[in-house]
Amino acid sequence: MATLKSKLGKWELPHVNLWKDREVRIMAHKTPIIFPETRIATIGSCFASESRLR
Repeated sequence: MATLKSKLGKWELPHVNLWKDREVRIMAHKTPIIFPETRIATIGSCFASESRLR
């Protein structure tokens, strides 16, 4: 178990190494939110003008 030490004391960090056990699979279901017929308004900046569908 990892321990974080500072002037204020010590903290035990039991989950700090769990990143090594991560998985590639995504846990959420894919849900599309934008379709070809979806209308989107873009205003106000160069980014907005470039993000419109052509």
